[in-house]
This record gives sequence, structure tokens and C-alpha cells, in this order.
Amino acid sequence: MTATLDMADIQGNILRGYKFPHAAHLFGWIEPGNIAHWRSFLKTISKQVTPAAWKIKPRTTLNVGVSFRGLSKLRPELAAELAVRFEAYAAGMSVRSAELGDDADFQRKPWDERHVWLSLHGQSAHDLEQSVAQLKTQAARLDLTEQLPRGAARVVDGRWYEHFGFRDDISYPVIDGTPGIDSAELPGRGKFTDGGWVPVAAGEFVLGQDNEDGESALAQLSSDAAYLLRNGTFGVFRHLSQDVVGFRKFLQQRSGPGLSAQQLGACLMGRTFEGKPLANESGDLSDFRYDEDPRGAHCPLGAHVRRANPRLAGIRRLVRRGMSYGANLPEGVEDKLDRGLWFVAFNASIEGQFEFIQKVWLNGLMGTLTTARDPIVGAGVERGMVIEGDTSASRKPVVLLDMPKFVSCRGGQYYLLPGLSGLAFLAGAPPMSTPPPSSRPSEPSEVP
Repeated sequence: MTATLDMADIQGNILRGYKFPHAAHLFGWIEPGNIAHWRSFLKTISKQVTPAAWKIKPRTTLNVGVSFRGLSKLRPELAAELAVRFEAYAAGMSVRSAELGDDADFQRKPWDERHVWLSLHGQSAHDLEQSVAQLKTQAARLDLTEQLPRGAARVVDGRWYEHFGFRDDISYPVIDGTPGIDSAELPGRGKFTDGGWVPVAAGEFVLGQDNEDGESALAQLSSDAAYLLRNGTFGVFRHLSQDVVGFRKFLQQRSGPGLSAQQLGACLMGRTFEGKPLANESGDLSDFRYDEDPRGAHCPLGAHVRRANPRLAGIRRLVRRGMSYGANLPEGVEDKLDRGLWFVAFNASIEGQFEFIQKVWLNGLMGTLTTARDPIVGAGVERGMVIEGDTSASRKPVVLLDMPKFVSCRGGQYYLLPGLSGLAFLAGAPPMSTPPPSSRPSEPSEVP
């Protein structure tokens, strides 16, 4: 049965990505003396947050998330209830960073103090600058700060790439109930069943909907807690710094006559730099599974894309909406500037989705090599990978030991992105007696 989604109440960028090339992330700290100002500010901007119902893209967009510490300041009685059910959100990322494989690079204190996250996207740098200035003016009493470099997509011929040089605009789940789903989008992006590819259950991403197990995360919550969470999601924000110079040197140093630097990079990722999956010789970027490559003859078993999305049933999927930051590094040039990715993901269960993927699939062991971690983003002092050979011997087996760490997490936080009605409720508005109806057209001609 197809889910019925309130597109006018769900925040934008969750079900459908904006795909804007510019982004800014602002943060605020809630303290006893400014709670009233925060409630007033959140109530005002709850009417400015971009809903999922957008049809014609606006010039800029706005999303709002609140950490558990921020929620505890605004609605302590609800925070106490949610702490029992949503352990990861309540603890915060810094408390769980060691479990995630993060090390001393993780800057805990500033992220613990970033209680409110305001994410803005723009079609142009000028549009974004105007929206940031307007938002800061509205929050003049709150010392809203932009502490992080702005995101800027690396776009080449209309395609997005990340700093290591891989195409980065390919994989995203198709969510049940999203208006206008094209059946052509489903292969590789939905879940595979006996009847073919179908959308992933909405409850894997939208709180209040049924997940793949037929369960709702809001079951047995009080009416107020359920009202706050309904149509919301949990956001994962991580600052991932990339060692581009080190990555390029590794490819050059470990390549050889039978495995070029380009081929080695493709084996680490599981895709070529242009995005072609090694597991699918037909060339389709999404329509493939690993059933026909059980031993890694085409796509190595430990490759990043195979670990991050082994293409099981619709469970443990993420909606990923990140963006690069920092200047592009031309080939042959070395510098020490910080560049990387603002990793943004949405899921209904932080523990069952993001944290499971991070701890078990990315940083867990793979095969017989005890130091095996995800070759691109995996953590750990001792790192390695096996690249299996193929049956025709055109690619001989390779064992990579003492692999350097290419990506470091410098901080992050978990946020609740409520529905628009839930955000107004968090700011102090009374709950409606019934589940929040669509207060806007389901598909407006333009988003304000």
C-alpha cells in the first residue's frame, strides 16, 4: 500500500534533493536567558522553511534542525520522553564518536554547543548571501553564527564530483509515497523484490510512517511527543576532511603494470571516476546488484560502494544530501588547505541506519584481512584491503597493507528536523487536536 505523505508539512530536501550548488550552515546556542527569543524566532521561520511540496525550485531554501540539548532547553518534558526511545539522538554524536571510529580530530565542544542548525541552499552565491544576511537580521538577538566554510558543489559538465575526483550525484533511494515517482528511477534506487524494483518504505526516513518492518517509530509515544516528531526525520551532519594529496600519492605509489592508478581508484570506490559501477558491465549507473559477483571478481568485496550500500532489502538506507567545501586542487598541485565534504544524511533511526552502516559496514571487518576497513572513509590506525582477482586473470589479486587514512571526521551532530507543524509546536504553538493537515497546496506552483 502506497504511503500518504504530507508534502506540505515535511521539510524539503528529505524526499527530493534541491540539487543547488551553494550551501551555508548556521548554528545557534540556546541558553536560559534567550529561550523566549529562540521560541519567537523559530515560530517566525517555521513559516519560511521550505516544504517538500515545492514544484518550481525557489532561489534559496531553508531547513531547520534541533539537537537534543537544544530540545531539552525548549521543551524539557518532551526531551525526557524522547531520551528513552531515541538513544543516539539523546546522547549526541560526540558521546558516540569513538564507537563510530572517530579519533582525536573530532572537535567535541563546539558541536555540543550547536543546538540549532539552519541549513540554507541557493541557486547562486549571490542568492545565498542575501538569504544568509536576512536570516541573521531576523536572529539579531540570538548571535546566530556561520562558523563553517560554505559548501560549493564541484560541477563539471553538469555533473557533481567530490574532491578525490569521483562523480558524486548518483545514488539516492526512491521513497514510497513521493509524488511523481518515475518507474525508470526505481532500478537500483528502490528495493529489489520478486516482482522487481519497488520504492523503499517511507518510514525508513519519515517519522510517523511505517518502515520496512511495518512499524512506526512513533508507536506508544505520548500525543505531544508524537505530534512533535510526526513528518520529521533525524539529520546526521558530519565534517569530513579529505586528504586529496595523500589519496593521489597512494594511487600513484601502489599502482603498477597490471593495475593503473585509475583502476586502483575504481577498485577502492567500486565505481570508476566517472561513476560507472564495476559490478555492472552494461554501463547503467544504478541498475545492478551483487548477486552475479559474489566473490568480488568485478567489484571488490571491500569497495566503498559495496560496503555503504550492499543492496539488500530496503533497510539501512540513507538519504544523502552532502556537498563539498574548500577550493578545488588541480592535478599535480600540492597544498595543505582544508577541503572535504559536509556530510548530510536523513534517516528515521540513527542507530539502525547511519550508525549501523558506519560501525558495521564501513569500519567492520571484511573478509580474512583483519585490518580491512572501508578504503575511502574507514577509520582505524591499521588499515588494509584485499582486491580480489577475476576469473580470467586480467586482474590479479592485490593485498593492500598499511593504507593511510584519507578522510578524517572533525566533528558533527545529530539533529531532529521536525515537520513544519512540529517546528511551530517546538516554538510554543499549541498542538492541533488532529494530525497536522496540509496547510498548503500539495504541489504549489512556486515555493515562497
